[in-house]
Amino acid sequence: MSNQSVIGEVSGKRVHVMYGGGLVSQLFGTTTFTLYEDRLVEDSKGVVLKDHTQVPIDAITGVNICTHGNPLLLVIGFATLPVFGLGILFLILYFFMCKNFLVVSSEGHIYALQRKGDDAKYNDFAEALMGMAIKARASGGGNGGIPAARKSSSSMSALAAPQSAVGPGKLTVNCGGCGAEYSMPAGSAGKKFRCQQCRTVVEVP
Repeated sequence: MSNQSVIGEVSGKRVHVMYGGGLVSQLFGTTTFTLYEDRLVEDSKGVVLKDHTQVPIDAITGVNICTHGNPLLLVIGFATLPVFGLGILFLILYFFMCKNFLVVSSEGHIYALQRKGDDAKYNDFAEALMGMAIKARASGGGNGGIPAARKSSSSMSALAAPQSAVGPGKLTVNCGGCGAEYSMPAGSAGKKFRCQQCRTVVEVP
């Protein structure tokens, strides 16, 4: 890898991925995503933590640019509602203390960081990463044709059913559950797959 040039790099606050996909920003530490020609490298540092992970490009299944509240506030809010309505305060904090994240999904793993500053650099990084992942899968790499999610946002969750659009040599399909966008090879009509973000079964129109 030392002879490869860096294609893109973004950094942000370290994030703990909870069971079920909840994202919790950590008080200390940073995470950096570095994109090379054949892999994504995640470097995370905390008070007593130092983690270095390499993910092959053809193992990337999705990239999500999203805004979430702290799920711990939601849990505490519901748990303390009977206590003189104290839970209402935590529920309000959940909705008003949202954080911006960049989430990368691979086969069986989720990597995330909290975005800082200009969103454009994170959008460009996500587009570059998914472009490379789609190309790697199309050339025969990856997990046998499981589609790759390119990008989604919270505003897309209002979609009620899968939508599709035809492009040069590919078919774009949106998950009806969360709005995540997937790229499929042309001629995939009728095939079904499970959304990497919300686990909804999506049928290609």
